[in-house]
Order: sequence, then C-alpha cells, then structure tokens
Amino acid sequence: MTLLDQRAETDKEKQKILAQLAERRKLRDRFQRRLEIVKDLSRSSKASTTGSSDPLMKMLHKLCSETAEYFHRRASQATQGFLDHMKTRDADFAFLDQTEQKMKDLAESVSSSGPERAEHARLVKQMLVDLVNLRRAWCDMLQDRWASEGLDLSCFFDGSNKPSSAEQAFGDFDEDEDAAPSLLPSPQLPSLGVFGGETDTAPSKGIFGFLT
Repeated sequence: MTLLDQRAETDKEKQKILAQLAERRKLRDRFQRRLEIVKDLSRSSKASTTGSSDPLMKMLHKLCSETAEYFHRRASQATQGFLDHMKTRDADFAFLDQTEQKMKDLAESVSSSGPERAEHARLVKQMLVDLVNLRRAWCDMLQDRWASEGLDLSCFFDGSNKPSSAEQAFGDFDEDEDAAPSLLPSPQLPSLGVFGGETDTAPSKGIFGFLT
C-alpha cells in the first residue's frame, strides 16, 4: 500500500469517525431532553399526595435522588488516565445495575396485589429503567473521549527491538542447521521376508517367497 493509499484510508476513517461523533451528539441532546422530562415527573410525583403514599413512587424518588447524587460526586472526581476511566466506568455500570434491580424487586412484590397494581408497577419501573438507560448511554458517550487510547497497542511492544530488515524479522523462524539431532528413534519398517519365511539376506526371493 502506497503512502497515498494510506492517506486516503486515513481520511475515510476520519470522516467515518466525525459522522459517528455527530450522531452521538444528537443522541446526547435527545437523551438530555428525556432526562429532564423524567426529572420533572419525579418532582411532580413527590409533591402529589398519591405519590407520598405510594411505595413505588417513594422508591422511584429515592433511587432517582441516589443516582443524581452518585453521578454528581463522580463528576467532581477527575480521571487520571484510560485505565482509571475504565475502572470508573465499571463501577458506574455496577451501580446502575444494582439500582435497576432494586426497583424490579419492589415491582415484582407489588404486582402480586392485582392487575391494576401490576400495571402501575410496570409503568413506574419503566420510568426508572428509562433513567438508568439514559445514564448508561451517557457513560458510553463519555468513553468516546478515550477511543484512541483504547486502540493503542504500544504497551504490547514495550521492551522489544525493531528489526532492521525483513530477513532479521523472520530469521528466527528458519531452521537451525547446527541443531542437535532428534533423540526420538526413527521408525523401522518390518522385514519383507517374514511373509515368505525368508530373511532379507536372500535377494533371489520375492515378497511372498517365490523365485523372481
């Protein structure tokens, strides 16, 4: 591949990445609007009398508050590098999975009260699931910042020497002429004379003992 071909491939990959970045920004704006809607619903449910006596709405408000506080503290902690970011991302997803499971457990226990309560539990649970999914998508978009670090393979070549030529690069795979002979015995074919009762010292006999 020539230098021009490599440059063309690089430009093509750059355009692809820019298009993906623009699409991610659109998704971010859409998710941000949905997040504001969920927050408004949470505030309105807190102020309502029904919401104050509903265990599902109480749990929804509690989990939403805990999630907001968690990510507020997380935003104040600056990541030091790619590895630190990946550890933080794993902790974020573990927290979101735990939050979603809490609401699912409560919704399952409430759903046994009747079909109306089951439908109400499903709707409240879906509200929290939407919030959790928005947070997951936000974490995925934050990871785009470290895309180049994730593709960096230089750590696998630390301490290695770059070969000066192709012969040197593949020279280690050539057979060594001075290598020690194998210690395994060579397979021996059985004597042909066993079929005719003669040994190989009688060349005038054939395989089956007949005269040739």
